[in-house]
Amino acid sequence: MIWRMRTISTLLAAAAALLALTAPATAATFSPVAGSPFATRSTDTIDLDLADFDLDGRLDAVVADRGASELAVLRGAAGGGFGAPEVTPIAGPGPVRVQAADLDDDGFPDAIVQRQNQSDVTVLRGDGTGALTPVAGSPFPAAAEIWSMDVADVNGDGRPDVVAGLLDGRVQPLLGTGGGRLSAGAVVDVGGGMLPLVTAGRFNAGRRVDLVLASRVAATVTVLRGNGDGTFAPVPGGSLGVGADPSALVAEDFDGDGDLDVAASSQTDGTVTVALGDGTGRLVVGSTVAVTQTPTDLAAGDADGDGDPDLAVARYDASRVQLLVNAGDGTFSTDLDPQTPVVADPIALTAGDLDGDGLADLQVLGRGLVGSLRNESVAAVTVDQPALGFADQAVGTLGGGQTVRVTSAGALRLDVEQLRLDGAADDFLLLQDTCSGRSFARGASCSVRVRFAPTAAGPRAATLVVESDAAGSAPAVALSGTGILMPPPVGGRDGADGRDGAAGRDGAAGRDGAAGRDGAAGPSGAAGRDGAIGPSGRRGRDGAAGPSGPAGPRGPAGPEGPRGRPGAPAGTAPAAACTRAGTRAVRCSITLRGALAGRRGAVAVRLLRGRAQAAATRGRARGGRVSVTLRSRRALRRGRYQLVVAASARKGAPVSRAWVTIR
Repeated sequence: MIWRMRTISTLLAAAAALLALTAPATAATFSPVAGSPFATRSTDTIDLDLADFDLDGRLDAVVADRGASELAVLRGAAGGGFGAPEVTPIAGPGPVRVQAADLDDDGFPDAIVQRQNQSDVTVLRGDGTGALTPVAGSPFPAAAEIWSMDVADVNGDGRPDVVAGLLDGRVQPLLGTGGGRLSAGAVVDVGGGMLPLVTAGRFNAGRRVDLVLASRVAATVTVLRGNGDGTFAPVPGGSLGVGADPSALVAEDFDGDGDLDVAASSQTDGTVTVALGDGTGRLVVGSTVAVTQTPTDLAAGDADGDGDPDLAVARYDASRVQLLVNAGDGTFSTDLDPQTPVVADPIALTAGDLDGDGLADLQVLGRGLVGSLRNESVAAVTVDQPALGFADQAVGTLGGGQTVRVTSAGALRLDVEQLRLDGAADDFLLLQDTCSGRSFARGASCSVRVRFAPTAAGPRAATLVVESDAAGSAPAVALSGTGILMPPPVGGRDGADGRDGAAGRDGAAGRDGAAGRDGAAGPSGAAGRDGAIGPSGRRGRDGAAGPSGPAGPRGPAGPEGPRGRPGAPAGTAPAAACTRAGTRAVRCSITLRGALAGRRGAVAVRLLRGRAQAAATRGRARGGRVSVTLRSRRALRRGRYQLVVAASARKGAPVSRAWVTIR
């Protein structure tokens, strides 16, 4: 489930066109699931969210039905669809906003409801079967009428709290006291005008939860730094202008720097402004994308499988959903302008993986209908030519080269495993390969140089095959050429004798002849004087070593070595072991520690490689232990992965991380 904050504007005049969904050949591809759209009991529906209320491993939809004064839970079905609504009455005015979160920390999702024109919050407790029951003492009062809300642990006590944006422009946390009950906290007046949208997150690179407000009157987004006790203070320089009349606000790390960013839609200007966080609580303008008039809601999720959050925009004026594709640096391009009919007058939008393939699907609410759109995006690959023919080449020699270009042509990122040769592979060489073992974003290309070096005479043929994770058969390039034998060279007749050359230079002197025989000995001469004393002879070898003497006194201590790096906190990472359950699945057994030690109830488990999510699922912890099977859409490579276990997918939930090796 994608954590987000949504604020729905007053219903506009009905638009004539129907919501639709189409895409260019290389764009993210969505299509309605079987049976979509799914009806509620009235046409005056205002808001929806996703959670697994019955713990069957599928996300369910919860809808705020103002016309029927009830909450409707539509249980998730196979393939991304939903069942018939199961309703819970809401006393008094009908609900206009709903958010799913485990407010009582029992492992089961609950529903937090805002009623129309009321200054209170109603909490409905989930029991893991899909049923919802009002918490004793609910509704819980706030200081003024509530306009927007979000859920996070703002006072650091381990219990989720509700942060309410009040109609008069102030903000008030309703602090969790246990069992799903809430108590009014201190009101913060930021002077930003009326109708604030609020979302919570850690914008200050710390453990404390901060708030971001979008003022529909002042057309600004403002950061309030959390003090860790449920109180907040404005950040100097923490306000930034956005488009007029902001209608929705979401928080995600859009530029991949590890700091939270925000995106705000402008209902009047028809734009989406992305403000990038710098980790100190300040925001800077990242990009602004035009989406025409009347965007009513935003949802964030990875629609193209590249690991970066993309944005989906509900456009009430045209009854459309528009997809904004993230380039990975917080800039967006318009990619999808839906055309296939789904629902009319979209007022609320979510993004969640309903079919478990790791890609964000879309759920759209409009006039009592929930449209479910399945993400059917795939990776695709093309080559720039189907065949290469080479000129005749002498056997055993190397000919000139030709280049083949490979392009990532699908909506998802392309992983090229290798380029291989089939057939007469020894007759062709692959050189300057920039494709094998690499990953390519949509539209990116790589190349390889092919040269012909026949090993035998006659026609020679091979096939260049691109092995990748692309859907369908692997593209291939036919290679052909002919090897030829060169005839041996023929000798010519001997030529005429040449003229004598010039005289050479004198040769070198010859060696001395042998010495003659000695003559007869002469008479002895007189004795000569003594000669000088000759030099000393070489020193003899050393004798054997004598016995060791007693040990000398101990020397002074040496200087202290550099201090080692601090170790990881003891006992906080989960103990985890993962084994393969096929090429696309692993089975992991996890013993939870730290904040999750001894936990009973639902947990969210993700498998990451770098920043990219390889697989994700939900499981149930019993006595601090959980066993899950994580399935990926692609083959899981051998290597080191990060296993992330969270109490739930909501912001502020306890998280543990461990490294595992998949072989």
